[in-house]
Amino acid sequence: MAGVRPRWVLLISTLPASSSFWSSRADDERAVAGTRVVWSAPRAAVAGARVGWHRLNPKRLRVAFTDGSWLAFTVPIAEPGKPLRGIASALSGR
Repeated sequence: MAGVRPRWVLLISTLPASSSFWSSRADDERAVAGTRVVWSAPRAAVAGARVGWHRLNPKRLRVAFTDGSWLAFTVPIAEPGKPLRGIASALSGR
């Protein structure tokens, strides 16, 4: 999970979701308790972001930084790409 705040970009790790179709309140509380920030960067260090193709997967978020480095994330093909496009839009200021 990634988040965009006015001053920071955060990459957040959560515990794996329950393997059953239905989750219980205890499953949800366990997932929230296991949430932690694994990476962060100042928002000013982000040069831009875009969603595009990577091999056969059209859902690759590429975040470019002002120092020339970049990070890329993909989601499974079955997952929706709308959240990635929202993050790219927030990071690019569009």
